[in-house]
Amino acid sequence: QLEKAPGLPQGFSAEPRPKPPLEARPDRLSVTRIEQLVRDPYAIYCESVLGLRTLDPLDLPPDVRVRGTAVHKALERFEDEAKDGDSESLLSLLEEELRRGGELEIDLIALRDTRRKVCDDYLEWRSANAHQVDGLPLTEIRGTLVLNIQSRDFTLSGTADRIEKRTDGSLAILDFKTGKPPSEKQVRAGLSPQMPLQGLIAQEGGFDEIGRARVEALTYLRFGTQFQVQDLGAGSTRTKLEAMPMEELIAVAKSGLIDLLTAFANPDHPYLSAPRPERVQYESDFSRLARRDEWTGIGTFD
Repeated sequence: QLEKAPGLPQGFSAEPRPKPPLEARPDRLSVTRIEQLVRDPYAIYCESVLGLRTLDPLDLPPDVRVRGTAVHKALERFEDEAKDGDSESLLSLLEEELRRGGELEIDLIALRDTRRKVCDDYLEWRSANAHQVDGLPLTEIRGTLVLNIQSRDFTLSGTADRIEKRTDGSLAILDFKTGKPPSEKQVRAGLSPQMPLQGLIAQEGGFDEIGRARVEALTYLRFGTQFQVQDLGAGSTRTKLEAMPMEELIAVAKSGLIDLLTAFANPDHPYLSAPRPERVQYESDFSRLARRDEWTGIGTFD
């Protein structure tokens, strides 16, 4: 006769709460990984401590990552090869990069008129702001900043899509998005700190090609099936957010970063799996490993 299996201990939960030793915890992260650490610490644990990586499915169709890479490359080539060109020149470069990324010809044709309008709007915006720019913009520029957290060095890194030096000596950092960029509210709440942290790196002289400089603008440029400009710090009448000086926006992001890194510098602080599911935009690659269905009772993030 088989013995009855013992019941689970009182209070048992399958929720993972890994607490790796300090020496195993990451001592460097990019600004995009910092956002991941805010939203889903367990994903950072899997990637940076366990060294796990997800594999793309076979025959993966062009997705937002491929389109984003194509847009960045086309805009970079436009500045290098045809900066005085028109929207047809930019559209040609964009379609060439999208085609190289695997987008089907039928899809290129279907979206040609829409993308032509986006190119027109972008070049109109670019021309209207050209008087503020001193010299050529720097594209895909990488910077780093070393912070001292609990007597240990932590390296923050980031790659800016574009940095423009203005005639008054200040900097404008631009980030191109094919989809909808984070809202002003998300940025101020620390859920999407990528741009202010890039501003922090620039302000502290972390971009070698530039040196220490005042950051005057952090701007999201939506360049997909529509063109949209979103200047951070400008506030929002719709959400009743008042304007915030750029220096303060960056200072708030720095303070939040230090608090976050200080928390994870405590060996008793666990890497939880999306402790606030409402903060997660997409289901994590590591949800199944975390056995979320088992201990949450839901199959997907809200």
